[in-house]
Amino acid sequence: MERSYITEKDWITSNGLRAVVLILLENGCRLHRCGYVGVPEGHSLYLKEEYFSVHGGITYWGGGSNSSYPIPSNLWWFGFDCDHAGDARIDKDDDLLLYGIVRDLDYVVAECEKLAEQIGNAI
Repeated sequence: MERSYITEKDWITSNGLRAVVLILLENGCRLHRCGYVGVPEGHSLYLKEEYFSVHGGITYWGGGSNSSYPIPSNLWWFGFDCDHAGDARIDKDDDLLLYGIVRDLDYVVAECEKLAEQIGNAI
């Protein structure tokens, strides 16, 4: 199975942190969205593994100098995915699909903004 992703949205959050929403693909089928918020070098959370309250919890910490994921940058990213119990795949034509809710772009953007606010409060 070939997995890849596309960047659906890349923006600066209301408190000035960079955020992205990716759609994970498997063999060309859209599976689910993931959201990420990055902090720059020098930030108190840079290179730290911290937990925040977002959809499904934090499932990714990473990045740093010359990183290519989730997008090319020097940021340290905190991320979450929408592939948990109660979540449905974006492409619903899969016979193995478990019923749930497709987390749309607006939902993931709102969760990223919530994450960015929590990061800002953690300083």
